[in-house]
Amino acid sequence: KAAEENTAKQIAAAQKTAKEEADKKAAAEKAADEKVATAQKAAEQGALSYVGAGYCVVSAEKLAPRDGINAFRIGVAPFSNRSQIMYLCSGYQFCITESEWFGLGTPAESQFFADKRISERNVQNYVGSNYEIVTSEGLPSNDDGNYFKVGVARRGTNALITYYYASKDFCMTESEWLNPTAPSLEDDWQNPIMNFIGNYSNGRATLFVSAQGKNEAEITISWASNVFESDVWKMSGTVSQVGDTLVLNYNNCTKTYYCYTADGTLSQQTTKYAGGSGSITFSGSQAVWSDNQEGIANGQVFRFCGNMEDEPVNEYGKHPGECGYGYSD
Repeated sequence: KAAEENTAKQIAAAQKTAKEEADKKAAAEKAADEKVATAQKAAEQGALSYVGAGYCVVSAEKLAPRDGINAFRIGVAPFSNRSQIMYLCSGYQFCITESEWFGLGTPAESQFFADKRISERNVQNYVGSNYEIVTSEGLPSNDDGNYFKVGVARRGTNALITYYYASKDFCMTESEWLNPTAPSLEDDWQNPIMNFIGNYSNGRATLFVSAQGKNEAEITISWASNVFESDVWKMSGTVSQVGDTLVLNYNNCTKTYYCYTADGTLSQQTTKYAGGSGSITFSGSQAVWSDNQEGIANGQVFRFCGNMEDEPVNEYGKHPGECGYGYSD
């Protein structure tokens, strides 16, 4: 009986060990599968970034590692013709054509998609951040250049698509493309700051943005310490765009102190300094102010609260919008 019990214990222990090993193996396989799935998703995103707008993923398979590099063979095709499949080899922080992966090399094909990405960026910069690219296709060419027809729609809706024609060197409207004698793009170019004009507030101060020319902006910031006193900063400069973010660098800021009487009469106006420098970064619905002169901004975030171009804040720290009076603590 003791021998039988001992044998039973040994069997139970062996079964427990076998189950633990099986569970461990299953967990390892699951983790490996999840790792592959994550890598595949990243490879698909890399392939879509490579070809630009207007394409979708239609197939994906893991390739045998090469020199320790894991990659996937991703099939992509235009939305308009999913049978027109091209294959890319994509992995961590790289994406190349299938022929390049196997050492055949297709510089013309690679250049096509490089030019496509730049052309789409030119169109995005032209239309501004309120619009998104929804279609993009190559055009026949009589020279060595690559040209593209790019469709954009107001962000969040594809109801009305407007087409632009672009290369890595230019962007123009459809009418300009079809009628070369039309006014040049330079005459129609929209100032990118137009997507951010209006009033902003950080809860205590107000910031008003207006456009100047084709690529400049003028800023007025009013910070009231109480109902009778306020400081006003005015600056302007050229804006530069990176994706949906705009940066205004300035070196001409003037800070002025204003004091009013109880009946609203200006009793004192003093210029505290001129030639101040700093920057304001616009992204989404906010503006971030960094002030080099006195550090008062300290990365203050102002949130959009009214697109009232004709009603800027005044020196008294007030305006007719939703931002409030902006008294400081």
